[in-house]
Amino acid sequence: MYIWNDIAKRYCGLDGFPFDDRGQKKVWNAWQLGNMPKHEKIVLLSTMDFATASGKDIEAVCAAFEQYGQEHPNSSLAEQASLLRAAGLGAEDLAAWNQTSVSEFWGSSWDEEKDDTVWYDAANDDKHFDICSELAP
Repeated sequence: MYIWNDIAKRYCGLDGFPFDDRGQKKVWNAWQLGNMPKHEKIVLLSTMDFATASGKDIEAVCAAFEQYGQEHPNSSLAEQASLLRAAGLGAEDLAAWNQTSVSEFWGSSWDEEKDDTVWYDAANDDKHFDICSELAP
């Protein structure tokens, strides 16, 4: 909500994050505005359902969080960047990272028919999107 309120005020001319469908979409789509810096686009996109960052891009996400956190010391983004970095995950360790908890179950489930564990793969479904790929020219 902190990020959505900030974006609503600075880019959408609103008093805060709106609770009507049209206003919400305006805020959530503000990353498409040409005047928003890339680090803010990454931060905003990271709040979306089904948004992921690949392991190769996790440092770009950390840098964006850190910069936003420095500009907005009342947010928790700088601390989130520190935690992600402390985890030490990179391209070889991480298929996809997800900021929100509403996207999908991340992990495994038991397939009775196959009598085997099935791992969920967000990188290969049609719901999820990669934050940094979305911003590529």
